[in-house]
Amino acid sequence: MQGAVAAYTAILQEHPGDLDALRGAASLLWVVQRYDEALPFQEQVVALDAHEVQIRVELGFNYLNHQQRANDAARVLKEAAELEPSGKHWTFAGQALREAGDLLAAEAALRKAIDRDATYTRAYDQLAELLESMGRAAEAAAVRAQAAAGASS
Repeated sequence: MQGAVAAYTAILQEHPGDLDALRGAASLLWVVQRYDEALPFQEQVVALDAHEVQIRVELGFNYLNHQQRANDAARVLKEAAELEPSGKHWTFAGQALREAGDLLAAEAALRKAIDRDATYTRAYDQLAELLESMGRAAEAAAVRAQAAAGASS
C-alpha cells in the first residue's frame, strides 16, 4: 500500500494534474480509511473532472462522516446525483442535506430518489425518518406503507 501511494506521489510530482494518479491516490487512501490524506486528492479530482461521480460520492461521505462539513457534503453529493441520477445517489444527497439542516431540500432529494428507483428501500426509510423528525407522522406512515406495498409486489 505504501508503495502504491509513493508511486502515485512520484507521478504527481512530475505531472501534478494527472487525473489517473489523483484518482488512484484518492481511492486507495479512501479504501484504507486514511480519510484526511485522501481529502486533497478527492478535492483535486472533483475540481479537475466535472463528470467524475464515484470520487464525488467518496468525497461527500468524507466531508459528512470524517470532516464535519455537512454543507460541502450536501453540495458534492447533490452534484453526484445530478450527474448520475440514481435512487442511491439522490438518497445520499438527501442524507447530507438533512445533516446540513436543509430539511425541505432533503425531502425533495429523497422524493427524487423514490421516483428514480422505487425499489431502493433506503430512500423510503430516510424519507420516513425525516418526516417523523419534522412532526409529520401521518406522512411518514404513508411513506412506510408505500415502501411495504412496493416490497410485496
